[in-house]
Amino acid sequence: MTPSFMISVLKGEGFEVTYQDAVEGVLPNKNWIWRGCIAEKRFENTQHWSKADYRDIFGVDESLFTGNWNFGEKDGLSRLRYAMSRIVRLINREKV
Repeated sequence: MTPSFMISVLKGEGFEVTYQDAVEGVLPNKNWIWRGCIAEKRFENTQHWSKADYRDIFGVDESLFTGNWNFGEKDGLSRLRYAMSRIVRLINREKV
């Protein structure tokens, strides 16, 4: 991976690279470079993919998953059965 890619990924996660360095000539291939960096968490990315409500983005009214779906609840098994039945119906609908 290139340094610019890693810096972009880290920035998207809210990190800022504060130090980076590279070492050449220690790896088996002379074209390879051992590169590393130190990054510090600077901010919370409010537009991070994990914070987006995909139902609003894609205009989905209902879905199998809700944010508070917990298999540890007493009705967790019934929720799993419901989800599986929805998946089976979707598969059968596509076959027609």
